[in-house]
Amino acid sequence: MSIVDTLTLEFRTPITIGKGDGAVTYTHVDLREPLAGDLEKAQRADTPVGSVINLVTEIGAVPRLVAQKMCGRDIAEASKFFNSFSDGPEAAADGLS
Repeated sequence: MSIVDTLTLEFRTPITIGKGDGAVTYTHVDLREPLAGDLEKAQRADTPVGSVINLVTEIGAVPRLVAQKMCGRDIAEASKFFNSFSDGPEAAADGLS
């Protein structure tokens, strides 16, 4: 199986943060293979979904609220991408799905 190093995840529904003239709309996030430091930050979360939110925020360089507003299918796609780099149950990113 070939592992893709990057993923542009197109949101199924655009995510808007803020109101009025200050509103910013996000249509996608660019993800890459997590580094050790990224995985360490991800594992500080209390839940597997929280770990994915941490990774999306850190790697995608988006506000945390953007990651928190991602729909379930988008979070699942991000999780599947991040898990594609693990080697099994002993891997540092295990449990992110």
